[in-house]
Amino acid sequence: MLPTETKYCKTALLPHRSLDIQGTEMLVDGQVVVTTEQRTAHLARYKEGAVCVKYEDVMNADQTSNRELFKHPLVYIFHDVIDENSHPQNPFEVIRSCRTAINQLVVLVKRLHATWNVVNVIVTADHGFIYNDIHFEEKDKHSIDEVCIEKKTRYYLTESMAQMDGIVKIPLDKVSGISTSKPVYVAVPIGTNRLAAPGGYNFAHGGATLQEMLIPVIKSSQRRTDKTEKVGVSLMSHNLNMV
Repeated sequence: MLPTETKYCKTALLPHRSLDIQGTEMLVDGQVVVTTEQRTAHLARYKEGAVCVKYEDVMNADQTSNRELFKHPLVYIFHDVIDENSHPQNPFEVIRSCRTAINQLVVLVKRLHATWNVVNVIVTADHGFIYNDIHFEEKDKHSIDEVCIEKKTRYYLTESMAQMDGIVKIPLDKVSGISTSKPVYVAVPIGTNRLAAPGGYNFAHGGATLQEMLIPVIKSSQRRTDKTEKVGVSLMSHNLNMV
């Protein structure tokens, strides 16, 4: 999807028939689904008994609670450590957040299979990000002076079709399936350029680079293995007599 921004892509991971924008608010099937409770209610319309939970709630719960949780036919677990910890723009924090996320997911998947008896696990993300460990000078930021509905460092939404140097514009409904009352275009800078807009510049998303748009999908299945072996023979004594 474009823009590769959390509020658009994260909600689109949920099953849906329509995506809409009212102002700068994302609606899924005409509803706001920001909180865990709202997401659970929405998901249950597509899969009876399905629930959404936060990663922290799962890891802090006791064994009995989690075994009851994973009796549900479908469980979405939302894990936010990279987004939450990387926006301060500290390069060491970004690296640490990525490593922490991987380590936490490894532990989570193992527990899902071995402890909570979950057979099938799918790990994916809402979007990627780009990161540069260099300071961005003001002259390196792409200035935009046309009217915008919303503007971040890696994209902006506009109703204008006018061509802009260094900018690619794409109809929002064509790349994201997001409906709007008027034609809206998502404008992204070419390459890794940043727009002159509020926000951090080293850690950014919203644009159309491969790092932001190619999302991994990892499928993990618990398979039963046959551990039985052929019976061996051990001699109790080497003093053999024929009787």
